[in-house]
Amino acid sequence: MRFSLAHTMTTATAFCVLRICAFVTFLVQLAYSSLMMVGMTTVLTLDFICHMGSTTRFHAQEVIWEIGNFTLTGRDPFDPYYTGSVSESRAADTKIVSVASMMQHLSLERFCPFSENLGQQLFIFWLSSIVSLVPWYQVVPS
Repeated sequence: MRFSLAHTMTTATAFCVLRICAFVTFLVQLAYSSLMMVGMTTVLTLDFICHMGSTTRFHAQEVIWEIGNFTLTGRDPFDPYYTGSVSESRAADTKIVSVASMMQHLSLERFCPFSENLGQQLFIFWLSSIVSLVPWYQVVPS
């Protein structure tokens, strides 16, 4: 049979497999874009806090420290009524990206010196990731 490869690639089974591969790829890109958006929002919020001044950074670090200690030990040392529930805080945490473990080790004192042009750098990263999804076709003149 002449052009057997072309015949094989245009069968209904091949098109079904390609459609399934395209759908799975779409789902992976959708999940990755959501994770990237959450990460960028978190980093830009921390960048905003870093540029608000030392008092704001100090209070934000206290909140981060409280969340980190509560999720690590299960009790708040400054709450005399013990109103926090460690089971509720662990149920609200995600398994893929653990907010509790990020809060336990986050230090604004170490993060803020590196956040000078972070907004522009994240915008360039986001724009380059969007541009990488655009198919680039080379037009060959005939």
